Amino acid sequence: MMNSREILEFITDNEKVTLSKLSQLMGIKRAQPLYDIRDGKIKAISANYADKILSVFPEYSRVWLITGEGQPFSKNENEENIGESIIMAASERFLEVMEGLKIGPYVLEKDCGVKNAQAKISHYKKGVTKAISADIIVQLCEAYPQVNANYILTGKGPMFLDNETSHSSLTEKDVEDLPSPETAEYWKRMYETTVVMYEAQFEDLQRRFNVLNKSVEEIQDLFSERRKAV
Repeated sequence: MMNSREILEFITDNEKVTLSKLSQLMGIKRAQPLYDIRDGKIKAISANYADKILSVFPEYSRVWLITGEGQPFSKNENEENIGESIIMAASERFLEVMEGLKIGPYVLEKDCGVKNAQAKISHYKKGVTKAISADIIVQLCEAYPQVNANYILTGKGPMFLDNETSHSSLTEKDVEDLPSPETAEYWKRMYETTVVMYEAQFEDLQRRFNVLNKSVEEIQDLFSERRKAV
């Protein structure tokens, strides 16, 4: 059984990173908690910190990170391989979407708010990590609503969505039919048009959310079925 200090030393030695760099990869603003764990002031790695480590280095055993028991890496090859091909395929499609958008990791980090995006994607491309974490996929889809999240997760549908319900501006016919701005009817029509526009946008967002939620549920069901089959 390894204590928390030995666990952190194993990770930093194996991944060739300092505690300060590890905290950055984990998305922790201050590295002091990791130093406190190393120095014995904090006796164990919390489940939250274990999950943050796994988001960067998913090859480690969660049980080992939290308790120190067992092996650093999972020995159950069947468990490790459950859904691995699916996750890796989703990561490849994620990179395809980035190419389609003509953006790089720098844009993800600076404009989309993805912490350490450049390092995470670099680790994936070099084979250090097996998959791109889900949080990056979510933030990309939030920043670029035209991206079809269902395509990234399942490979189904087009890479980009057609904004069929977009009503960001009035049509030429609408403009022709508008009454004079000096009348109450004008402002009533403008109000009604604005309401319709935002209702359509809301319905579009709701549709996209439902598609994404359904994709997540399908993947969860697939994982569950494969676990039962193991």
